[in-house]
Amino acid sequence: MRFKCYLKLLSVFIILLSLIFISSCDIVKFPVYVYGLIDTEGNYLVQPEFTGIKIGKEGLYPIRQGINEYYKWGFCDKNGNIVIEPQYRDASMFSEGMAPVQVYDQSELWIFIDKENNQVFEKQFKYALPFSEGLACVQSSARDSTYNLWGYIDKTGEYVIEPQFQIAASFSEGLAKIQTGSGSAGLCGYIDKTGEIVIEPQFSYAGLFSGGLASVKLSMDQETNDAGYIDRQGNIDTFNIL
Repeated sequence: MRFKCYLKLLSVFIILLSLIFISSCDIVKFPVYVYGLIDTEGNYLVQPEFTGIKIGKEGLYPIRQGINEYYKWGFCDKNGNIVIEPQYRDASMFSEGMAPVQVYDQSELWIFIDKENNQVFEKQFKYALPFSEGLACVQSSARDSTYNLWGYIDKTGEYVIEPQFQIAASFSEGLAKIQTGSGSAGLCGYIDKTGEIVIEPQFSYAGLFSGGLASVKLSMDQETNDAGYIDRQGNIDTFNIL
């Protein structure tokens, strides 16, 4: 009984010591990581000063200033000079003169801006990818039957391929990956720039075309070795090699 009392007293003593220690210390500050840019030889082009930085194109890089709920995204050049002041909730790379950015308001929608930070066209999207081969893959924010579906716009912001896909990706070598169905029922195939399906959805995974080939996998079973490459006509080039 006396032993249990000692344990209780010891517990209270430890708690009191902890409270005294906490009250006598400064607020704990967690480390904030900062990022910069290096060249291929490891030399700094931009000293680490941003709380976030992404891959850039056309001489501009998405950069983030601030942390937690106070961060904002903008763009810097390869010397670290801020070209577009951080003001967006998120930002992607410039491509073909435009970049998709997420506005900092309750809608959290995406727009496209030019290098002078002008909104290029009025349409807004639930999500948007950079332009590639003249088209941008976007997710519809319209409160109708197209909501959440993916389609493709041209540089005027007009749909050239209406939102109709559960998942879609940017064009590469004239073809873009799309997915019909969702979850375990979803299958990937490829469309051309008219929106016509040229390789029927049949893959559980499909990558972008590069050098005339794209990596694909037939089944979702990770233990089944049925991954490999297809050509632009959908012919299986090689399997059981990945």
